[in-house]
Amino acid sequence: MKIKEKFSSKKTFEAFPLSGKGKRIIVNSTDGNLNITWGELKFILNSRVIDDILENYFKDDQEWYVLGAGMTNPIVGGLGEYIKNNHAPLTPRHASAIASVMVSIGVIEFKGQKPIFMRRIHFDSIYK
Repeated sequence: MKIKEKFSSKKTFEAFPLSGKGKRIIVNSTDGNLNITWGELKFILNSRVIDDILENYFKDDQEWYVLGAGMTNPIVGGLGEYIKNNHAPLTPRHASAIASVMVSIGVIEFKGQKPIFMRRIHFDSIYK
């Protein structure tokens, strides 16, 4: 199962920053696209980006990966850097919202505050 299957019908949901601080994130899903509004930041996230992150960034579901979403100096090897390098024009700031959405839809879990660590939730039917 690819992530697009989770968004085959339109629905709206909320997510919150993993830090526990900041504005709520509003997500409207339509046909595999997520229209995300986080404060003044608005962007469309295609399900293929989430599929890529799960397949190529969160490769090992036993390993914890750092969020590293700092705008000026993202942590080397963090999700922020991965998004910046592989999904421009998305930036490390977008990584915060993307990670929160991925937690909300149940494909990753997180722990910690500074830094925040995440890992893929193991599913036999998704991304071995």
